[in-house]
Amino acid sequence: MKKYSIFIIFISTFYLSSCKKYLDKVPDSRLTIPTEINDLQYLLNFVSFMNVGAPELPDYSTDNVLYSFTSWQGFVVNQLRNSYICSKDIFQGETSIDWNYGYRTIYYSNVVLDGLSNLKNLPKDQQYNTTKAHALFFRALTFFNLQDQFGQPYDQNTSDHDLSIVLRLTPDLTAKVQRSTVKETYDQIIKDLNTALILLPNDFNLKIPTLPGKPAVYALLARVYLTMQNYEQAGSNADSSLKLYSTLCDYNTINASQTYPLSRKQNVEVLFENNQRSSGNINLSIDTALYNSYDKNDLRKIMFFRTGTNGSVLYQGSYGNLSGNPSNGLTTDEMYLIRAETRARSGDQSSAMDDLNALLVKRWAIDKVTGLTLYKNRTSSSAEDALKQILVERRKELIYRGLRWSDLRRLNKDPRFAKTLTRSLNGQIYTLPPNNSRYAFPIPIQEIQLTGIPQNNR
Repeated sequence: MKKYSIFIIFISTFYLSSCKKYLDKVPDSRLTIPTEINDLQYLLNFVSFMNVGAPELPDYSTDNVLYSFTSWQGFVVNQLRNSYICSKDIFQGETSIDWNYGYRTIYYSNVVLDGLSNLKNLPKDQQYNTTKAHALFFRALTFFNLQDQFGQPYDQNTSDHDLSIVLRLTPDLTAKVQRSTVKETYDQIIKDLNTALILLPNDFNLKIPTLPGKPAVYALLARVYLTMQNYEQAGSNADSSLKLYSTLCDYNTINASQTYPLSRKQNVEVLFENNQRSSGNINLSIDTALYNSYDKNDLRKIMFFRTGTNGSVLYQGSYGNLSGNPSNGLTTDEMYLIRAETRARSGDQSSAMDDLNALLVKRWAIDKVTGLTLYKNRTSSSAEDALKQILVERRKELIYRGLRWSDLRRLNKDPRFAKTLTRSLNGQIYTLPPNNSRYAFPIPIQEIQLTGIPQNNR
């Protein structure tokens, strides 16, 4: 285990370093690579590596956040400042932690998959299958996160030649790489997840949701298909996830005075935990109009937000761990909203509104005298009206879950929902039109220099 710990430390240094001398070397052959199945699973159990590092920057580029010029100037990290105005050059020569953490997770996943394939005389029992399924899930989730940030938005008509990310499928760090197409990336993600579904047992444990069970795999498939605008498959997988686990948290039972009231230790909705790391500024400030859109009896207004020292409204509603870092994990509330949206899109407005009402009644305050909910069921005049209501609530419910950037990218394809983002800072106006090339983050310059892969046009 001592040698194993050395391996972990070495690879962490290797992947997070921007120094070319590290990237030009093959890892020292004397370092012990895990060769026992328990050690391979142990690698996947490293929460601080495998469950931390979801993309952070895209949240700062959305219409959910709003900062004053003084607050924006006070960002301690240049990449946050540049992401807020969707600058052409986000990184300005710096390394990208979003990129590096992502490929670190992919490397660990590939080490496990390669290690499993090299185990001799080992029966492919449930332990083997579960470990393989976990590794495939981590890889698929990270491929998806990286594609959603650095790849071109999915378009069925152009996905077979639009550029995506580097699909690393082996732990060989010397292998020649190139950018895959968007279609190739999504095909690989779906392949990994469908294989994981077959390998995982039917039973699951959500008390410590840092490893995926079948509800989480179905949930990720639903998220993936939603991003692809394949609404039939998105709804089907959301439904499969909810059939296995559909519990929603009644916000009336949560103490809103806690520092992070909705962290997963108090929250029964978390299917899989995947947290953003913090680069020094976790005080996410909400857009004023969005904040004012929450009803006075909507408990999300006090669960998600608190008032900062300068009067700004700051986010505290993370579904992740107690650190307060935003969570990009998978949850039942997201599944209700995906199923509601896809039902509305298929014309089933009644079932769509049933899903929406089932969620919102758990978010509304109860009358302290009668003990009855103050929520009144929503109705819709048409399937399109239902869809519009659901998309509004999706934004309000899933705020700072790493999903708004993805939603903007897909909804911009529909003229009904396309939106121009605008920032005003010290008299300077910054805009991001729908379907603009800046909806794909730039590939870090170090990766361009080392591999020769093409840069995104911004």
